[in-house]
Amino acid sequence: MTEHGSGVVPRINGKAVVKDPPLVARIDRLMLAVVIVQFVLAGLHGVAHLGGSVASDIGQLVYASAVIVMSLYGSYRHYRHPGRAGAVLLVISMAGAFIFGAYFHFLADTEDNIRHVHSATAGSWAMPFDLTAVLLAILELFGTALAYAVLRRRVRIS
Repeated sequence: MTEHGSGVVPRINGKAVVKDPPLVARIDRLMLAVVIVQFVLAGLHGVAHLGGSVASDIGQLVYASAVIVMSLYGSYRHYRHPGRAGAVLLVISMAGAFIFGAYFHFLADTEDNIRHVHSATAGSWAMPFDLTAVLLAILELFGTALAYAVLRRRVRIS
């Protein structure tokens, strides 16, 4: 394997760098897009929480912030430091975000459940709250499956 016919094989830690096949590169780009969209949607959902006066306790805020930051760091780690650590962080953060959101938005009998966010209490924020909660659940479930695919594929370094 040569780099542009120069006869030089790029190496990291003494190991030859394997160029990702097109499908792997597409999956990586899609995973990055999922993380970015998750970040934006989570921000919009936070605004809907505030606008609709839907309370969250400090533990919920810390956890939600942690999984979002972990997703961002997992993406960074996956792209800048090839190996399994970034993919593992992506799987954990996406699955953690999905489980957390599914529990509080759909299962738990709390103020955060979309069944309890009514127009009377949340006003015009009820629909954005519900929509962002549903979109986050779908995106994070897809992100979990995609992150698992990233983790299961071959490692970038041979």
